[in-house]
Amino acid sequence: MYIFFECPTETKGSLKLLMGGVKEALAFNPFVAQLGKRITGHDEPTSLIVQHSLNGEEGPGYVVDVHDRIVAALSPGKYLEEMTKSFLKDAWHYLDRLETGNVVDLFAWTRDVVTMSSTRAIYGPGNPFDKNPEFVGYFWDFDHDLNILIADILPRFLAPSGYKARSELAAAFAEYFKCYDPEVAESSAMIEARYRTNTQYGLTYRNQGCLEVGTLLGILANTVPSSFYMLARLYADSALLQDIRAELGHAAVAESDDKLRVINVTAVRDSCHLLNATWQELLRVHALGVGSRYVREDVLLNDQYLLEKGRVVQMPMAVLHSNPAVWGSDAYEFRPRRFLKGSDGMKGPRTNLSGYRPFGGGASLCPGRHFVALEVIALAACMIMRFDMTPVEGCWRIPAQKQESSTFQIRHYEEPMGNGMRIPTVCDMALGNVEAEESVGAGEREAQGRSTVNMVKKDKKSKTTEQKARVAAKQEKKATQKEKKGKAKAAADSDAEDLDLDAIRAEYEQQQAQFLKITESICEPPSPRASATLIGSPSNSREVLLFGGEYFNGALATFYNDLFVYLIDKDEWRQITSPNSPLPRSGHSWTRSTAGDIYLFGGEFSSPKQGTFYHYNDFWKLETASREWTRIETKKGPPARSGHRMTFFKGYIVLFGGFQDTSQQTKYLQDLWLYDTHNYTWYNPVLPPATQKPDPRSSFSLHPHDAGAILYGGYSRVKATASTGKTKGGGQAVRSVLKPVVHQDTWFLRITQPSTDAPANTTPTIRWERRKKPVNSPNPSRAGATQVYHKGRGIAFGGVHDVEESEEGMESEFFDNLLAWNIERNRFFQLTLRRPRATGKRQADDRSNRKGRGKMDEEELLRNLAALEAKGTLEAVNTTLEQAHDDLDLAPTGAMKRRLFTMPHPRFNAQLAVQDDVLYIFGGTFEHGDREYTFDEMWAIDLGKLDGVQEIYKRELDNWQGSEQDSDASESGDGEQSEDDDVDDDGNEGVPLPTFDPQPQTAMKDTATLETPDDVDGETPDATVEDARPHPRPFESLREFFTRTSTAWQDIVLERMRTLDSSTSRSVKELRKIAFDQAETMWWDCREEVNALEDEQEAAGIGDIVSIADRTDDAGAVGRRR
Repeated sequence: MYIFFECPTETKGSLKLLMGGVKEALAFNPFVAQLGKRITGHDEPTSLIVQHSLNGEEGPGYVVDVHDRIVAALSPGKYLEEMTKSFLKDAWHYLDRLETGNVVDLFAWTRDVVTMSSTRAIYGPGNPFDKNPEFVGYFWDFDHDLNILIADILPRFLAPSGYKARSELAAAFAEYFKCYDPEVAESSAMIEARYRTNTQYGLTYRNQGCLEVGTLLGILANTVPSSFYMLARLYADSALLQDIRAELGHAAVAESDDKLRVINVTAVRDSCHLLNATWQELLRVHALGVGSRYVREDVLLNDQYLLEKGRVVQMPMAVLHSNPAVWGSDAYEFRPRRFLKGSDGMKGPRTNLSGYRPFGGGASLCPGRHFVALEVIALAACMIMRFDMTPVEGCWRIPAQKQESSTFQIRHYEEPMGNGMRIPTVCDMALGNVEAEESVGAGEREAQGRSTVNMVKKDKKSKTTEQKARVAAKQEKKATQKEKKGKAKAAADSDAEDLDLDAIRAEYEQQQAQFLKITESICEPPSPRASATLIGSPSNSREVLLFGGEYFNGALATFYNDLFVYLIDKDEWRQITSPNSPLPRSGHSWTRSTAGDIYLFGGEFSSPKQGTFYHYNDFWKLETASREWTRIETKKGPPARSGHRMTFFKGYIVLFGGFQDTSQQTKYLQDLWLYDTHNYTWYNPVLPPATQKPDPRSSFSLHPHDAGAILYGGYSRVKATASTGKTKGGGQAVRSVLKPVVHQDTWFLRITQPSTDAPANTTPTIRWERRKKPVNSPNPSRAGATQVYHKGRGIAFGGVHDVEESEEGMESEFFDNLLAWNIERNRFFQLTLRRPRATGKRQADDRSNRKGRGKMDEEELLRNLAALEAKGTLEAVNTTLEQAHDDLDLAPTGAMKRRLFTMPHPRFNAQLAVQDDVLYIFGGTFEHGDREYTFDEMWAIDLGKLDGVQEIYKRELDNWQGSEQDSDASESGDGEQSEDDDVDDDGNEGVPLPTFDPQPQTAMKDTATLETPDDVDGETPDATVEDARPHPRPFESLREFFTRTSTAWQDIVLERMRTLDSSTSRSVKELRKIAFDQAETMWWDCREEVNALEDEQEAAGIGDIVSIADRTDDAGAVGRRR
């Protein structure tokens, strides 16, 4: 190896030969190919592909092709402009987050901004760095251990962090390219070029991911420190900073028509010579690269140095860039003006300097140099024109080259450009107004987590007299408009809003930005709210999550964006705060995915008096384990809406329906959208015109299915005509009205995935199929009967049936029924609560048996035997047990909570969730007259036992703030009510609900339901098919059922495998697991019928049933003979 530590004057003429890499003598590509495998970790077959025809001597080769295509994608022109535009648009959001007084780790902040904005600009919406917040740290772990990885000496043990980071990054990019479709991808042209080259040469996805880790070095390893040193150098030299600001103000900054200051990035690049000279000097002083070449044949350099074939030549850039013979006696000083020609230093750039090679030279000149220059220069220009920085330590100190952190204080510079600043052009490209909603990446969250807020605004005296006058005029104008608005409101006594909707949302955004990191704290149960979402955590079976909602107290509406977690085992609530979470909303929808995340879309927000509405169309992902929200940006997606429903199918998120409310009209929707969680793309399937599909609706039930999804019910308002009396001519006068429709139809959404040999961008086939009307449907029909999916069933609770008595009045009937809709059987069942069975020798509640129907456990039998021996008689034992039971009932409850054996108060639109076979009922709404009651409570019901309703918490209702006149009118027809009639029986004062007498629950009749517009003539229930599989018996738990039928279920599984001619071998354990899953499905599928049999037999005095045929002992011979 030859290493040149000096650059004597006589060798300058040979620098072109040395650094340019003449094809015949010195080459760069073989050097990269030899080290490439050690850097990226790709396999040997890929190395052979990479090393073939490295310089084109044997025709086209991988390295030459990929280099040429990347050069074309990154050269000045259309593609470079698109990347720069995307980078600046994303980086601008980070600048907006800087507030006066913030103490910021400048290197960490710069690292996160450049990492996230660069990778988003290059990789598009599928950027792996957006999916895992740890990837930013992973990359720098990999970069830190790079030398050890290149040495390739036990890298797994000597560089464990870098080795792991490389593996994680490679796997993520392998998945990225696996889902990549160049026809629809929104990535840069560079990535499309790399993908097409990799595919052309047959590289596997794993090796494509490995090679991409090497590409990240070129994208980030030098750009991040360069950006950091650019900012540090500019702010450290006040004279230089002042001159560059003046240069920018003269050449690149202008004031738009709407008084916003505009930076023209084209002018920054072409006309701001001092700024560009600072960038060149920065590279000269801080570039620490090493130029390396492989000697392909003997070369005599300058008739003095013999470079033998097969050797490697290296020239450290630091040596080349600090040579006094080239740069003068001040070579070790930072002097940007050395790159300017002319005595005034402001007459254009100085070029053609020998010995300046920050980006290499010749054929190996870095293809990304144009993009890096625009990134660093444009970011620096935007930063210095918006902010001043002062060092926390009191004096400026440029950190050493290997130091990765320095802390500075941010404050606004001169006239802040504000959120409305525009960055219009890069080579005549229109970037437009950078006011797009933010998608905060993991890097930003990490930087915010280490920052503290301590901002001081610049003195307002710095404003000119003209600016003060303009501000005063604006304030006076606003005050006049507000006064006029107030007078008009008082004169007309209207409901006009005194708050602007956009201003309210902006205030929420500002409040949310104050959170520096994700926090989780113990809290009281959530405040009362309606139209929230409740779901069981997919990552922890002992957690239930609640998000959003709204509360209307009769006067004002309040919206929430709280994320609450209920810890079941601890009976404890936690509140999650995050700097990046959806804004307050209600009427949104969320669903879990097969990967264990939760996806949320849409919702609505209104002004406090609900005069104006805003519908969201944003899409979010919640990682339940880390409590981290991530906004998913896509090129196209569903329009804004609320009242829609979502579910999951394999790798897709299914969304249907909803409505849009403009305060003037309500539009119900019937469009279907599928989100591909692997390709990160929304699809809007187009159905043939003659294809049937559900009518527009909202508030329906949408459940997952093995072959797609199942839709039931819903609510909408359709146009109809109503009579308004007779006309003068004797005719009938009619007018158009909107009539409410409660849907009771059922639809099956069949989703057929593309075949394995179909093109990568092939979308699934979609078809709506109308099912027959469910047997035993709720009668009368009801709206707001919320359903939640559980074990092939839809569990429904509550609802309301409205009957219009006249145009002025409506009679409503509310329900507290708990129903189970068996999806496969298409049949509704009533679920009734049952008190624990009590006998003379058995405790009232056998808590050890999960289903509450088994025999007394063995431990209890042993305890009874011990008590019998001690007391001598069976009567004494019975007396003791009964006394203990009485003492338990009469003892003070303390922290114990109530268990009811009647359903909670009737309501509609309660939030439901199932976790670990337990149904949770949160909130809900009840109306009486003009009053609206939002319940402040949560209940739990064990769906296996149905042994009562367990109170999670219950609080008194808040006072209604509606007009007293309306309240008095609503109560005038109710007669005198006693305070004893309140629903709350704990003696607390609250808003009294109208009296409600719980009715005994009876099984629903198997009759036809009330006819609705959805009924289809001639539809009949599905015919019953004989099922020869084992069925559970009354009073038989799931464990007992499987113990009895295990052999039969395993036989069924084996027969099924033989029928399918499956060649896959299964272990005994695997067969037993499959058999148990099928037995569990059958147990839950028959739960309602078995419960009914148990009730009938219990009423007839029949207890547990034991089959003599199942007994294995010799007793009962007479019974067997019978």
